[in-house]
Amino acid sequence: MILLVVPLIGCTSVPLRGWSGSVEAEGIIYMGSMQGEVLAISPESRIVNHSFPQETVGEWRFVAGGAQGGGLFSCAAPVLVSIYGTPALSEGFVYIGTSLGKVYCLNATSGNERWAYPEEGSIGSIVGSPVVWNGIVYVGSSDGNLYAIDAETGQLKAGFADGGVFQTGDKIWSTPLVYDGIIYFGSFDHSLYAIDAETGDPVWGEPFETEGAIGSTPFILNGTVYIGSFDNSLYAIDAETGEGLWSFPGENWFWADPATDGETIYLGCLDGNLYAIDAETGQLRAGFADDGVFQTGGPIRSTPVLDGEVLVVASQDGKVYAIDKDSGERIWTRNLDSPIMAPLSLSGDTVHVHTHEHIIYALAISDGMIVWEFDTAE
Repeated sequence: MILLVVPLIGCTSVPLRGWSGSVEAEGIIYMGSMQGEVLAISPESRIVNHSFPQETVGEWRFVAGGAQGGGLFSCAAPVLVSIYGTPALSEGFVYIGTSLGKVYCLNATSGNERWAYPEEGSIGSIVGSPVVWNGIVYVGSSDGNLYAIDAETGQLKAGFADGGVFQTGDKIWSTPLVYDGIIYFGSFDHSLYAIDAETGDPVWGEPFETEGAIGSTPFILNGTVYIGSFDNSLYAIDAETGEGLWSFPGENWFWADPATDGETIYLGCLDGNLYAIDAETGQLRAGFADDGVFQTGGPIRSTPVLDGEVLVVASQDGKVYAIDKDSGERIWTRNLDSPIMAPLSLSGDTVHVHTHEHIIYALAISDGMIVWEFDTAE
């Protein structure tokens, strides 16, 4: 808990440096590093531990411009810009936001910059990930605005909200979700918004209000949108009307995004628990672990992944756990000895884990063995 809460309420001498997840396309992994870089990584080259980057196999390194005081939460001496979000891929391009308030579009093959928004200056720090839909890049900022940017030109999208900008009452750390032409996203003003993806017009009469800031990403299942809040609750809301259906109480903030098999929501909490929640009723699922709760040794900010019958979750205790999704029984545990806040991602028969010590691991889903590892600070 200390790792997350202390930096949020003041300066710290131990800055958080980012927690970018990874995404894979055509055998290349794209991710942000804790040194303010965007990386394209070839697993084949990492297995044999070649020097980085191996450009002949599609590897590259892009250094985001600027420097700042010790990361998003710190007042320390200048360090490289931080990257908190996971890159978005679309039509051969990589989109990423930085803590210095820049959105970059990079060629996925070469890493060359296509554009940066804004061209001059910056918007507020970007913590969530960008999403691309119908040729538009949507990204939230700590200045309280959701930006709609033309994916080709890097210019604000005319006709969307107020000149391409939708304003809320506080910071936006939530990654937007676009579903059936509607954008769902949360704000630190305690609200979950639903707006038209083309026009920016509100879809609900009023935003859905929680009792705390919202930093997680919404997800939709069977006409219901789910969102975790810093008021220690998970909410289920009718996606069409914005009416609340039920809420589930945790013992601390819900900041992680969930995994689901279509019936059960598997959601980590900063109380260190992974909850198995019935998606329809909001009740803990009987028969899973300890009355629907699997306990880890630290806060959970990382997003779990589901591979068939195996659920993989990581914690700030530095461990990765593989669990049977039905019984909650532990299959294996891998101790990486470093806090994990970045979302997990699947790649074939491995799961990718980005630790706070700037190392990305590929672990075998079958037994947790390390297939390859790469120090992104090299």
